[in-house]
Amino acid sequence: MVRPSYCHHAQLAVGLVIRLPRTPVGATDRRALVAHPSSGSREADIAAGWAAAVHELRSTTCIIKGFADTMATRWDDAQPDELLEMLARLRRNADRLKRLVESLLVDARTDAGELDLALAGTKFDAAIDAATDVATARGLAVDVSGAMSITAHADPYRVEQILLTLVDNACRHGTPPIEISTKSDHTRVAIIVHDHGRGVADAEAQHLFDRFSPGSRASDSNGLGLYTARGLARAMGGDLAYENGKGSTFSLTLPRAGG
Repeated sequence: MVRPSYCHHAQLAVGLVIRLPRTPVGATDRRALVAHPSSGSREADIAAGWAAAVHELRSTTCIIKGFADTMATRWDDAQPDELLEMLARLRRNADRLKRLVESLLVDARTDAGELDLALAGTKFDAAIDAATDVATARGLAVDVSGAMSITAHADPYRVEQILLTLVDNACRHGTPPIEISTKSDHTRVAIIVHDHGRGVADAEAQHLFDRFSPGSRASDSNGLGLYTARGLARAMGGDLAYENGKGSTFSLTLPRAGG
């Protein structure tokens, strides 16, 4: 009897994960389809996005399995530097898989109104430090300004998740230096991420936060990052906005603690 391959089982698991959203097209996408009824292109974008997500889940799972199998079979005869390189690739792909699954889960739970948030007084310093580390690891300069002591009423884990998405986006599509700043008034606080790249064309900018929008689905992106980030911001009573200018500017606004 021929046993199914690991990637066959991975495909079955992918199918289960992709069924998490209660409908193939979520509430946000239904509004987008109504807003663009004549072109039909939005439906194609969403279908292509789900197909890309399925492919990324399947391929990344198979890559992880492949490296794990290779390490297991060559553990005794491989050179230490070879094992370290395989381990590094294994970790990178595991992180990639974790980000995609996290995006899909947040997407599904947000659509269903079932996202769990640990709202509390949250300072921005830890999230900014984590985001700065991401850019620094890629050899990119980050300028940080503004008060780090201002406190938002937010989930600190989700704030960090949003900021990591924005800085990763700036690293991949923008031009350094990347600038992170903060501002506040009596009721709101904000983190602003700015880069000096070309920005986004106006036609793409208006759909930048759509699920699987062409503007956010680059060759190395699953098209869920900005959609998920805005969903998280709004779930915490805030918002995420984009502004074109000399580069790209993303502003995360949140309720001020005690405001």
